[in-house]
Amino acid sequence: MQCLEVSWPNQTPIYVDNGRYIMQINMWNLKSADGIAAMRYCNGTFYYDQNLTNIVEQNPNSWVAGYPEVWFGYKPWASMGTRGAPLPATVAGVMGSNLRISISYNISVEPSLPMDFAFDIWVTKSPNETSVGPGEQEIMIWFYYQNMFPAGSQVGQVTIPVILNGKPTNMTFLVSRQPSMPWEYIAFFASTPLKSASIEFRLADFIKAAAQYTSIANYSEMWVDDVELGSEFGSPFTTSAALSWSLQLSFSS
Repeated sequence: MQCLEVSWPNQTPIYVDNGRYIMQINMWNLKSADGIAAMRYCNGTFYYDQNLTNIVEQNPNSWVAGYPEVWFGYKPWASMGTRGAPLPATVAGVMGSNLRISISYNISVEPSLPMDFAFDIWVTKSPNETSVGPGEQEIMIWFYYQNMFPAGSQVGQVTIPVILNGKPTNMTFLVSRQPSMPWEYIAFFASTPLKSASIEFRLADFIKAAAQYTSIANYSEMWVDDVELGSEFGSPFTTSAALSWSLQLSFSS
C-alpha cells in the first residue's frame, strides 16, 4: 500500500484509505516555530512525529498551539467530509445507532509538555455548516492528558462501558463544561489517563451523557457532524514541544 505523508507548515487536509479518513496537521493557533511536524498514513496506521522549538502562538488566550488530527464525517471548520461515513447524523439518530469506534494507540511525549490525546466532536444546528457558534456544541473525550485540563468547570462524572485492552470495562470520566466559547463545550476526561491502550466504545453512550449536561434546547434535533482524534499541545508559556504517537482507528455501525 502507498504511504501518504504531510509535513508542517503544510496544513492541507489529506484524504487517506480511499477517502474513509482525513488527516491534517492542524496548527490552528501556531504563529511560528522551528523544527518538524509530520503525519503519515501507512498500511492502516497513522503516525505523528513532532519536535518544535521557538514556538510563538497566534493568540495566547486560546491556550493550545494546535491539534494535529484525523477525522471521519464532516468537519465544519474545514468544510470537508469523508466518503462513506455514518456522519453527519442527528443526535437522535446517533443515540439510537450502534456506531462503534475502535482505537489502538501509543504516545511518546516529554513529561513537561502540556498535551492531551482526545476526540473532538462538533454538534451543530444543521449539517454542512462552515463554522460553529452560540447554541451549538463541542464534545471532547480525553483518553490521555498531562499538565493540562479541559476548559470550564467540573460538573460531574459518568461511567461509560468500553472494551479496554480486550476486556469489558466500566470506565470513569470526569465531566467539565464551559457554556460559552462561544459554543457550549463539554469534555469527558478519563479519571485515569491512558498513554497506550486499545479501546472500543459506542458513540451513543457519550452523546447520551452529553445530553445530561447540555443546556441546548431541542438537543435531539441537532446534528453530530464528525469524529476527530488528535493531540492538543502547548500553552502560552510553552516554547518547545516534542511528541509522537501511532494510531489505528476504525468505525462500524
